[in-house]
Amino acid sequence: AAQTSKETHSNDSSGSSGPNIDAKVFFRHLKSVYDSWKAEENDVYWKNVDAILVACGVTADETEMTKKSCAIHLWFWGYEVPDTLTIFAANDVYIYTSTKKVTILSNLRNHLDPDLSLPSLHLIARSKIDDFQPLIAAIKKSNN
Repeated sequence: AAQTSKETHSNDSSGSSGPNIDAKVFFRHLKSVYDSWKAEENDVYWKNVDAILVACGVTADETEMTKKSCAIHLWFWGYEVPDTLTIFAANDVYIYTSTKKVTILSNLRNHLDPDLSLPSLHLIARSKIDDFQPLIAAIKKSNN
């Protein structure tokens, strides 16, 4: 069974509680996706891709699409991150989720290896009134 961010917790030295996300695995997988996207020999697959949007709904959603989206989350983070939008743009990654999940995922920035030349990571906390304009703008400017 897949683990959600509510099920497994660890304590780091800062005393914060949350899932133990393996940053090295996250960045290795992120690099793999972007290396494939940028490789000329893969143009047949990626040529017309401006951005990739992965929407993972609440865990009660059991549609086939939700299962695939959550599987991508498992691959990147080792956990399902429900109720989250992730956009992989040409030079940026945007994660739109709850404030609590932004806090948990922000720890990834502490482990970024500058030598990997990865896209910028943008964590956006959802508010009571959803504002998708920054996400729409990110998709529109990707690969222009």
